[in-house]
Amino acid sequence: MKQKGKFNQTEQMCMLYLGTVLFFLAASFLLAWTAGLLPVPLPLRLVLSETFVVLPSLFFLRRRHLSLHQVNRPDRHLEFLSFLLMIPTSFFLAVTVSFISFITALPFGNGAADSLKEAAAWPTALNVVTFAVFPALVEETVFRSILFRGLRKHGFWKAALISSLFFGLLHMNINQFSYAFVLGMVFCLLREATGSFWSSVMAHFCINFFSVLSLRQLTEGGSAEISLSSTASASVNLFTGSLLFIAAVICFALVLLNLWLIAGIHDRLEYMAWLFRGGERKYLRKLPREKLACPALALAVVVPSGFLLLMQFVF
Repeated sequence: MKQKGKFNQTEQMCMLYLGTVLFFLAASFLLAWTAGLLPVPLPLRLVLSETFVVLPSLFFLRRRHLSLHQVNRPDRHLEFLSFLLMIPTSFFLAVTVSFISFITALPFGNGAADSLKEAAAWPTALNVVTFAVFPALVEETVFRSILFRGLRKHGFWKAALISSLFFGLLHMNINQFSYAFVLGMVFCLLREATGSFWSSVMAHFCINFFSVLSLRQLTEGGSAEISLSSTASASVNLFTGSLLFIAAVICFALVLLNLWLIAGIHDRLEYMAWLFRGGERKYLRKLPREKLACPALALAVVVPSGFLLLMQFVF
């Protein structure tokens, strides 16, 4: 029985996410305002943005006398062969993401284009740290180690869907939301297939690292564009989209194949098959659980969604 005035764990996760969004937006607006007085270079802005994301979680953990080591501690050791398989898996996933980004960028614009163009002038090593290393560690800690695992008692699929929805909404534009949601689901599957925090960190790092490598080619290509212009002819967009769609379907199939191989390496094939067959859902019906549908969850979805629409269509 929940004590009066006390949040249960599900409500705590939702309120933590809502607090993260509000703090992130407030701190980002303050940073943007001060940038007019004292320009802040892009690498520092990126590091500060990730810091804004993780600070509420650090405060949450401190209040509960938990450490980052405790929440990120893997249930299982990540096998070396799985570690190697993360590289092609991430590449195939990056191709899938490119198609999603291309399609959603046509009506809504490319949410990351300006940052990528600005970053093209910076040293590659600096971009690797700010675009790949820091975001992978911070975002996997917040969204897969704390939020996903905090909601895990409701079953894998519900926890993965909600934490991935949270992950997508935090990006505050429809283009990035669309592919961040898909990435979040795959990262949750990787965590489940390996039992290791480092599996999703590795995949997250690799995908962002591939983006950094594309920046290197932009600087060498001079006038090359990051993506097709929204003013490109419909026939060009249709042709490019068709090619990307075919590549995305093939690559996503390869992602699923690699997930199957990775689960096999960790002796979790039967467990993953049990999840996909709905075995966990039947098991959870027999257990007493907190209600997932609650005012805290509604607030955690509606408020960030409202800010996303404002950022997309007003600001």
